[in-house]
Amino acid sequence: MGSKKKRQEKKKDFVKSKLRVGKTAAKPSNYTDTSFKAKSIHLKQQLQINLSKDEEIKKQLSLLKHHSSDSRKEVVVGFMNQISALPPNSNYPYDELMTKLKPHILDQSKKVRQSVIELLTVISKKQPSLMVLHQSSLVLFILSAMTHIAQPIRNDSLRFLNILLDSGSEELVDSIIRANWAKLLRNFMQLLDWPVDATKGTTSSSFSVTTGNASLENAKTVKNFQERKLTKLKTLIKIINAGCPFEKADKEMLEEQHDENLNTHVQIHSLTMTYMISKKTDPFDNLKLFKVPVNLNLGSAKGKSKTKDSNPLINVEGLPSEDVSSRRKILIEIFSDGLVKGLSDLQNDDSGELRNLVQKLLDGLSVIRSDYQEDLQN
Repeated sequence: MGSKKKRQEKKKDFVKSKLRVGKTAAKPSNYTDTSFKAKSIHLKQQLQINLSKDEEIKKQLSLLKHHSSDSRKEVVVGFMNQISALPPNSNYPYDELMTKLKPHILDQSKKVRQSVIELLTVISKKQPSLMVLHQSSLVLFILSAMTHIAQPIRNDSLRFLNILLDSGSEELVDSIIRANWAKLLRNFMQLLDWPVDATKGTTSSSFSVTTGNASLENAKTVKNFQERKLTKLKTLIKIINAGCPFEKADKEMLEEQHDENLNTHVQIHSLTMTYMISKKTDPFDNLKLFKVPVNLNLGSAKGKSKTKDSNPLINVEGLPSEDVSSRRKILIEIFSDGLVKGLSDLQNDDSGELRNLVQKLLDGLSVIRSDYQEDLQN
């Protein structure tokens, strides 16, 4: 009896109900009615969150890691609007902002990088001392961008570098040059695709483009390519002239400062500078307390007897560059041959402005080489 009842209950699941015109199907047993007749919803009490100014900034800083590039851009633009309206001596959390902002030098989104460039430009004018404080880590990200696998990030790396070089702060530029001279030159050689050893030639892949039968569609691409070439050379001239002044005005100013220090009428004790705060980024660099010794023979960097272990493009961390004479030594003995070779390949370029920059840099290298030879004789 029981088994017959179970069979009948099971059959109900497979019986197709016959519907009649104008009649709806029966609702299932677990049906929930979700319909409502109200035209609007009124909430008696809504949740209101009043965040303080610091909490709001922290919330915005956390959004810099948002997965959406549009959200990251909007946050950066919001910070720029806030900082632009602030007085110079405000207690805005610039340090936290710079810490979160620096990694976006390598952001995959072009619009985010553009917003970061604009924001850093505003900060460099509002807080130049802050840029000096963060220059070490900023240059670290810029150096990484200069050798990044993505071409757009490599192109924008010089825009970030020019923010620091054009900040108007001599202290900032001087600290960048003294701490990163060899690394900047090394990364520029890689960015320009110029080998250090001039005997190997250069592919000039970053400076050459076929324009023989270029169509109108490629005209904009060719123009952008020419602008990038000019930007690279202009930035390289800024760096070399800042590290080893070769222009007449800069050399005269450097000599005048040296003469003023020698001909000063104020009597200073010989041990005074021993107890003064040093202006160098690493005053004890000569002691090599925190650095691994580097076995790099500068004299072998001219292409005569170089090995893989002494390749200057691999390891330039231990090269001192605190003074002008040390920077001249690095530039002439390691990089000058490759620079001259790469620049010589650009002298036949169609752009007159580019040829002028090439000639200016070649003349500058010639001046620096003569100064270096005078240093050796003295």
